[in-house]
Amino acid sequence: MLISFILPTLNEEGSVESVINGIYKNTKNYNIEILVIDSGTDKTAMIAERLGATVYKVKFNGYGNQVRYGFKKAIGDIVIISDCDGTYSMDYLPNLINTIIYLNYDLVIGNRFAQGVKNIPLSNYLANKFFSILIFLIYKARVSDITTGFKACRRTFIEDNIWLSDCELPAEMIINATIGKYRMVEIPISYRERIAGESKLKKYSMGLKYILFILKNRNRGSNPIEKTNR
Repeated sequence: MLISFILPTLNEEGSVESVINGIYKNTKNYNIEILVIDSGTDKTAMIAERLGATVYKVKFNGYGNQVRYGFKKAIGDIVIISDCDGTYSMDYLPNLINTIIYLNYDLVIGNRFAQGVKNIPLSNYLANKFFSILIFLIYKARVSDITTGFKACRRTFIEDNIWLSDCELPAEMIINATIGKYRMVEIPISYRERIAGESKLKKYSMGLKYILFILKNRNRGSNPIEKTNR
């Protein structure tokens, strides 16, 4: 079994080494490939290549654009997506992987709110809460963390769906899994402050894109999400 990691990056030279080393530390029993999709201008790509990652330098920005590019390049049976700013601990990787392999889930979502809201700005928390309510009302899916950047899925889930969104990709993955009746679950994770650099998040424009994307797919059906505290 091969596990692919997709790391979208934009000037993450201060954190990429910690993230990649964390991946190696927690996947010693697996064959892995690490794909860094980099649109920045700093030393992120050079550091990632030195650590054994495959780097794709792209001229476009946008979280979803970079992850969708990674979808096309990844060849693993399991695909794991993570932000590369150090806010997610790679110590949770065994939980993500085991939930797919042994519990037979198709999409596993890292829920940052299961252990409180420490290090999450209030505006981000409130926006996520609103998206969660909206998705429940429209799709009947009980998802606590819509915008998390830490998740794992089966390759078949990626291949079976058409991916169209950019920053809204986390919501699109939940909507596609819900409508397609894939097995989907949230597991608790923690959330840390960034190791280095500043957030590139454009909150208001991103929030509007999320709302419009969720609403425009409202006639596509619904299916409940399963939840666990494992």
